[in-house]
Amino acid sequence: MNHSLRQVRIVHVSDPHFGPEHRFLSELQPDGTRPPARGIPTLADSLFSDLSGPAFQVVPWLPDANHPVPVLLALTGDLTQAGSTSEFDEAKNFIAAMRARPLLGHQLGAENVLVVPGNHDLHYAEPDLGRRWYPFCRFYKATTQRHAEPEEPNRLTRVHDRSLTEHLVIAEINSCVDIQKGTAEQNRGYVDDDALDQLEQQLKAVPTSRLKDSVKIALLHHHPVVLPALAEAGRGYDGVANGQMLLGILRRYGFHIVLHGHKHCPHVFSYDALCAWTSESEHPLIVVAGGSAGAAESGLPAAAGSPATNTYNVIALKWDEEAQHGRIQVVTRGLVFRALDGTKTPGRQWYWKTLRTYDRVFMGTRAPEEKTYHVRAFDRIKDGEFDDLRRKKYADLRGNMLVANVFPSMHPNQGYEVRVWIVPHSSDRSPLRELPVEVEWSAGEKFREVRLCRAVDDDRFAASFSYWEGALIQARMRFRDGTVTVDCIYAHKPR
Repeated sequence: MNHSLRQVRIVHVSDPHFGPEHRFLSELQPDGTRPPARGIPTLADSLFSDLSGPAFQVVPWLPDANHPVPVLLALTGDLTQAGSTSEFDEAKNFIAAMRARPLLGHQLGAENVLVVPGNHDLHYAEPDLGRRWYPFCRFYKATTQRHAEPEEPNRLTRVHDRSLTEHLVIAEINSCVDIQKGTAEQNRGYVDDDALDQLEQQLKAVPTSRLKDSVKIALLHHHPVVLPALAEAGRGYDGVANGQMLLGILRRYGFHIVLHGHKHCPHVFSYDALCAWTSESEHPLIVVAGGSAGAAESGLPAAAGSPATNTYNVIALKWDEEAQHGRIQVVTRGLVFRALDGTKTPGRQWYWKTLRTYDRVFMGTRAPEEKTYHVRAFDRIKDGEFDDLRRKKYADLRGNMLVANVFPSMHPNQGYEVRVWIVPHSSDRSPLRELPVEVEWSAGEKFREVRLCRAVDDDRFAASFSYWEGALIQARMRFRDGTVTVDCIYAHKPR
């Protein structure tokens, strides 16, 4: 078995905004009061109901006792609306509730709760640095059992080295150190040179072999890459000042994914920009912008063509250091709380649905090894017999050619997934393609199942198998005249 594959599952919750602007409350009445919230679930209950539902009772979300996968709860800021004690108490209750029950089959410890502050989590009108940061630091220590000093908020940019035990390296990055009302930093994110130097020194302290062999995750509140969709009239972009330096560090040290929040607008994209004047790392970063899991309508941005809604992300990531090959799935779930006529439904009827699934394979920087080979002219006398056999294959298969694509499998107990299908081939020297009526794909008795594909369902006859090191996949093509043609293709791990 290949044991170089590293995996993690992440429940990414951003911008819940506990307080008066929170979604999971009763409606505010004209007199400024709220009736009791009977029948309205808490955010934690709503998330658990969704994560326990049928959408997550399939691979890759099911736990495997023989191949345990770490599960993280990542909170990317704006847990509160105004950083009040009661709002932080709500946030603490939320985290306690998320830890009270198995999350994707995993009982969370405090070490698996990751938290970074958002601009709403500070007493941002307070001029004194320590007083401005005291409420969040008290909350952070209580919920994560990790050290935090209000007078040193830059120290909240820190690396958690879990490379030896779980093959994880996690960077919590504080982009809110200088947030203060009435200044240019009121909304803008900033990670200063001091914090960036701390980040890099901590990454250098992780043994190189373990760093390379780990899944690397960064989280912060503000978006590190400016997207036009995240611009707001009157507030600019609110991106991270020094973002280029931050991204440069993360790419140099091989980070795989960056999680953030702030603008309540869910996006997923690959950041692999290269400047021709520099020697930047080609290592791609997957950037996942969380929407808001809990803001009311007034806190949600306008969406193209339809009202925006609350969202959260469920993420699966797998990385093979040996092959420099990875795969990430991001499922963005959206809250449905209105009927088709636009009226709000009772809280017990609210549910989450998948808005989009991002499934991407990405490569590291390793180039293919160069090999020496010799060249000679094609010789019809020496080569003709073998070339005739090659050409005959077109006819035997009636123009149906087997192809395969290999990438990391999201099965916790498997290494790779191969997707196989059939493509047409026809030319002046081979017969026109005759489509099979059905294809049976098999990888032998160990796989226990034969995949039967019919032309009426899919004229590509696509199927998939998950395996460890390699598998010889057989296709049995049955044609309308009853003839059966057999061919094989070998699937191995990426090199």
